[in-house]
Amino acid sequence: MDLRSGKIVDFKLVQKDMVKGDLERKGCELLLNNLTKNQNFNIKLFLTDRHKGIHFYIRTQHPDIQHEFDMWHLSKSLMKKMKTLEKKT
Repeated sequence: MDLRSGKIVDFKLVQKDMVKGDLERKGCELLLNNLTKNQNFNIKLFLTDRHKGIHFYIRTQHPDIQHEFDMWHLSKSLMKKMKTLEKKT
């Protein structure tokens, strides 16, 4: 989604039979390649969940894009860790 216009600029659906391996990373790869190479978008910031494959892909293939984690996913992870600590005490 483009922050300025509030519009969805691209959407990719990846199914199991399309690729072997990491579906989320492949979807991200298809999306970013289409936007940056085919449509000439200048992406400055890209928000995702905390998927390690996506994080690695963006860091290595698109180092000019600032990659951050979605706040909801960060808070979910933090709450999970806090509940684990709470059970230990």
